[in-house]
This record gives sequence, structure tokens and C-alpha cells, in this order.
Amino acid sequence: MSRPQPSSSKSRTFPPNTGGVEMIGLISHHSGGNPLAGGVGYSRKVRDKPFRCLGFDPGLAITGYGVIERRDGHTSCVGYGVIRTPQKMPLAERLQTLHHEAGSIINKYHPLVIGVETLIFAKNVKTGIVVGEARGVILLAIAQAKIDLVELTPLQVKQALTTYGRAEKQQVQYMVKKVLGLKAIPRPDDAADALAIALAAEQMSALSQWL
Repeated sequence: MSRPQPSSSKSRTFPPNTGGVEMIGLISHHSGGNPLAGGVGYSRKVRDKPFRCLGFDPGLAITGYGVIERRDGHTSCVGYGVIRTPQKMPLAERLQTLHHEAGSIINKYHPLVIGVETLIFAKNVKTGIVVGEARGVILLAIAQAKIDLVELTPLQVKQALTTYGRAEKQQVQYMVKKVLGLKAIPRPDDAADALAIALAAEQMSALSQWL
């Protein structure tokens, strides 16, 4: 994998009342005790190098995002939140808003790697198509920023956090809280899921560097 380069473009300013980013999380550090957090199994070169990862949990109405950073063998939460688009807004404008604000988040945090969950079609095909459209504009923002992308299945995210691919959502959210040393599970669920994606993407990226 080629060395990712942070985007040099500036953050955009968006017009009011067109949806927006909710900044929910504050910086919080953990006290260790988990292989994901402490960098156990990573080489010293990988452990000691600062590494920032952004995770997106795509959705049209709500897209969760979470930012983590590994530094000196410890992983901390830099921030998290959600992007909301109003239901009454035309679909094309909602996708445009999501694309712009995803790009703004990328430009603000300058991650080295971005993790995005792959689309798993459920019984409701219409919902799957809408989520796929939302995911598409996020992938476009990532490509425009020229940042490495890690795509993960829900099973891979669960395995990375709990070592069990069939783990319940509550188990994954608990591990996010524990690994990052947060006082409470991030809310809404979309933000917690995005942090889980970021942690899984960070783990996969660190492993590839170690290999």
C-alpha cells in the first residue's frame, strides 16, 4: 500500500439549513489494557509512529463519523459525530450536502487512512440502494482527498473489536468505549459504529505495515 498523503485542500463553508455536521465527541484518552488500544503485536516502528484514522458509517439521513489516533502505542478518540440531511430536501441536494460535509471532515482531521463499511443488502432493497448512494458520495470525497481507503464488512469490524464475527451491536459498542477509555458509549449509535470502523481500519492498516 502506498504511503497516504493528507489532503492540502481547505475546508469548505456550507450554507445554513442544508443539513450539517454535529460535533459530539471531545478528545479522550484511554489507559490501555486492550490489544487494539495498546498496539500489542505491532512492531516498535509501527507503534511509535502517530497514525490517525477516520471511520464513516454511511447513511442518507444520518452518517456517523469517528476519528482515532494511535500515538506512542496508545489509541485515543480525537472526535466523533454525525452528518444529518433533512428528509424534506431533494435527494440530489441531500447527497451533495453529504459529499461536501464528508469532505469538510476529511480536511479538518487529515487522517492517513479512512475506513468505510461495505454495503450489505438486506431484505429492503430500496433502503440498500439509498445507503449505497450515500456511500458512493463519501467514497468520492475520499478519492478527491487522495487518502487510502480501507473497506470492511460488518463481520470484519466485529472480529476486530470482539474477536467474534457474530457479536451483538451492544458488545461492539462496549469495546469501543473500553478501547478508547471513554466514560460512556458514544451516541448516537451511528457515531459509535463509525468509531468501531475506524478502530478496525487502523488495526488492518497497522498489520499491513508490520507485514
